[in-house]
Amino acid sequence: IKVTYYEKHDLLAPSCGTGSWNPGNDALIGAVGHWAGGPECGEFMNICNPKHPDGQKCLTVRVIDQCAGCAANHIDLTKTGFKALSPSGGLDEGVVDNLKLYKVSDPSESDWNQALFGPFKL
Repeated sequence: IKVTYYEKHDLLAPSCGTGSWNPGNDALIGAVGHWAGGPECGEFMNICNPKHPDGQKCLTVRVIDQCAGCAANHIDLTKTGFKALSPSGGLDEGVVDNLKLYKVSDPSESDWNQALFGPFKL
């Protein structure tokens, strides 16, 4: 898996859901292109960087948007998500490759964090 980041106006009105939520750079969300077996709107996934300098780093994100410029195995994350997985902890790399992707279960409604993942029902 390869990750890049998107920001500002690209975060507005995500394609998944009603469009009633405009996430910010701190949300843990991603945009994907369509690929067979890849994540779909509303699904959660763990993205892990097994070669991070501080040891394996993983992040749980929710797919809330489509990425027109993303080929298979490419995910656009918010700045916060990208920084969590980048070797520098910043944005300088622009692209981080060779990550692992795992689909995970949705959090329960009682454990839901709307600021990070958007409305419970998209």
